[in-house]
Amino acid sequence: MAGDSVADFVVPIAYKINQHSHNLWSYKADPPVVQAQVSLSALLRVFLRTHYQCLRAAAGGRFTTWALVPSTKGRRGAHPIESLWNGGGLSRVPATVNPRHDPSSRDFHADWFRVDSPLSGHRTLIIDDTWTTGSRAQSLAYAIKQAGAASVVTVVLGRHLNPETRNNEDIINRLRAQRQFRIERCVLDETSSGPSRSP
Repeated sequence: MAGDSVADFVVPIAYKINQHSHNLWSYKADPPVVQAQVSLSALLRVFLRTHYQCLRAAAGGRFTTWALVPSTKGRRGAHPIESLWNGGGLSRVPATVNPRHDPSSRDFHADWFRVDSPLSGHRTLIIDDTWTTGSRAQSLAYAIKQAGAASVVTVVLGRHLNPETRNNEDIINRLRAQRQFRIERCVLDETSSGPSRSP
């Protein structure tokens, strides 16, 4: 286990069900669905603006860099998330993929990504679209921490729940029964179930 060398906080915006799930798939399809891009971009930008202060507090100060989880499957061209957000003026952390790992792995790998930029004292915001096991995002967070970052906070557009996993079916049914998504809610404000820290 990587312990404290992964993301200090993981902040999912919403669960990946219904229309949100469709948007998270179609915004990076070939060709991408523009309406999905527009919807997700608005969601991400409003969430970051609404919750910037609590995200900043979680990081221990203002963010200085940001990062995207590189494709492990050799996807070419710009990262899909770049169609949603441009980093808000933060410097982007470049990362490369270690090809010796299975691109579809669901496990944490300390050497999956390489970050060569010195990040001593930096506070990095990782933006990811979908969190299933967190293996890729946490592997990237580990690499960023090893490069010297003081803190890493990961914001995820959609938290995926496997309906076949124990207890998830009840959660999914309750979520589907809800009629309203509240953008003002943030897991950093939830005292009963705090954000995830481990892969």
